[in-house]
Amino acid sequence: MMLDRRLTLVIITSMLMILVGVGYAFFYFYQYSINQQAYEYSEQVLTDAAVELNAYIEDLSQSGSMLANQEEIAEFMSGTTSTRFALAQSTRAQITAFANYKQTVTGIYLLATDGTRISAKPDHVDAYSAELFLAYLELLRTNDLTTPTYDVRISSTCRKAQYFSVIVPVFRSMAAPQMSDYLGSVIIICNTKRLQTIIPASARERLMILENDENLVYCGKSVSMLSNGIERKKTDPSEQLLSVTLPKTGWTLYVAHSTDTVMQRINEMGLFSILIAVLTIVVLLFLLIVLRHSFVNPIVAIARQAERINRSGEIIHNPLPNASEFTMLTDNINGMFERIEVLNKENLAVKTDYYKERILLLQMQINPHFLYNNLECIRGMAVLGRENEIREIVSLTASIYRYSTNAEHMVPLSKELDCVNHYARIMALRYDHQYEVQVKISPELLGTIIPKMLLQPLVENSYTHGFIAANRKTGHIVITAWKTEACLCICVEDDGNGIPEKNLEMVNTAMLKIDEVSDHIGVANVRSRLRLIFGDKGSLVYSARNEGGAIATVKLGHIET
Repeated sequence: MMLDRRLTLVIITSMLMILVGVGYAFFYFYQYSINQQAYEYSEQVLTDAAVELNAYIEDLSQSGSMLANQEEIAEFMSGTTSTRFALAQSTRAQITAFANYKQTVTGIYLLATDGTRISAKPDHVDAYSAELFLAYLELLRTNDLTTPTYDVRISSTCRKAQYFSVIVPVFRSMAAPQMSDYLGSVIIICNTKRLQTIIPASARERLMILENDENLVYCGKSVSMLSNGIERKKTDPSEQLLSVTLPKTGWTLYVAHSTDTVMQRINEMGLFSILIAVLTIVVLLFLLIVLRHSFVNPIVAIARQAERINRSGEIIHNPLPNASEFTMLTDNINGMFERIEVLNKENLAVKTDYYKERILLLQMQINPHFLYNNLECIRGMAVLGRENEIREIVSLTASIYRYSTNAEHMVPLSKELDCVNHYARIMALRYDHQYEVQVKISPELLGTIIPKMLLQPLVENSYTHGFIAANRKTGHIVITAWKTEACLCICVEDDGNGIPEKNLEMVNTAMLKIDEVSDHIGVANVRSRLRLIFGDKGSLVYSARNEGGAIATVKLGHIET
């Protein structure tokens, strides 16, 4: 069919063009990107290693200086034979503790100017070997430790670059020691083999450390050292050598960036891309077969069926004789959508009328409930002969009833608060001002639109169940409100008798049916109207106050101001 041929031609042409273009661009940018990334990674590896090693050497110098400034160390170095004998054990324990917390430290010597020395080793070293002692002697021969100096020195490596030391001067304990107060040195011997614990994991395999470009201090497993050493690496065109020098140590760190490795990765990626292209072509041919049986034929069938459905309606679109299947399908589905849209509008109108009638019915259920309560109140006052209070209560009741029966079901918050104030005045007259209602709401929220008779049932509920039923002599109700990005929150809080915990869940889930008749419909009625008007974005939740009483929190979504 026409659609089958067009679809096949378009897919094959597009895929081939995409494969060629993407393949060329991929190899060009991949080659540049992989080489640049590899070089930057080598630089980062070298930088990380230099930072870690330099920080560790600096830490050894600073902590060694702190150790040398210990009063007990100075006392040992300057003391008599008996004093040194008394302090030997505690001094050794002190320098041993220092060695235990330094990863590369193999041994520590305290060497006084008169030749007296004391040594210690960290706990991880089993015993002093002859090799370590010979390294100590070599350090004494190659470093002048008798001439006073204020500087902390890093010695050259010894015993074939296996050890290096941090040499810290010791002076008498005083504010400003002079050269004449020089007592000796603290010699911290470090094993270069343990530098692996300091070097970052990314650099351990690729890093090489040379001292004065002669002695090999450290060599990663993947770094090959040939007979010509570093000079060969400098002249090898396939390798670019990156280096950085550490201050104080005379060490130079090297990382070799090999272009051969990069090209090998590019070639491997090229072979992988060729395999992907072959697989793509195979999959493309398979998809064409599948599309013919699973896509084209069903579309043709749908187009014909849609045409039959469209002919049975009032609106008919006759496709052109030379129209393709997609044109036929589009025209017929458009006709179906037009009729569906008409039906949706009719259905929406019916639902809208239904919800309006239901909200109005729920609203009217509150009116007689409120009127009955106030008429009962007036009857009680008439028995007592309280004409002035009756006159005011009748006027307030008329205002509330007129407000509750008008055509509006959504009103500004200010009008609802006026209704609450009228009701609070009625209750004050009835109960001789025992109870008080306070409104603490920001003026900018007073214009917010809310459902009518939303707060009065909640305030009435606080009076009835929180104060009157519990025979409370006094009571306070506080109404607050705040607005968030999503909703308006109104809180009615009282200090009354509260809601028993066993009844709290029932109160928070109560919903009112249209045909339900009850004297206690306030909370359920409010919750039902919130659900009809706001859906899931409207809620009424009761909770208990810590000091006693109840809190009713109303949340309204899609607020208009």
